[in-house]
Amino acid sequence: MIWGGEFGRTPASDGNANGGGGNFGRDHNPYGFSIWMAGGGIKGGKLIGATDEIGLRAIQDPVPGARFPVDRCAWQDRQP
Repeated sequence: MIWGGEFGRTPASDGNANGGGGNFGRDHNPYGFSIWMAGGGIKGGKLIGATDEIGLRAIQDPVPGARFPVDRCAWQDRQP
């Protein structure tokens, strides 16, 4: 099972600066987000990558979307 979305969330709202519609909630973040995987040979408890201290940008081992299918096979100890 793979769960994720096309965007993460920013650490804070930027109000109306980017069409956020006020000071409520957080805005879309294409620079750092999470994906959960389970079953299919995925090793439990594995963490890949990290964001900066405020959770805005990926700074360690980022995985571009186009690489995800290939890297997923490696995380499962499979050949792509």
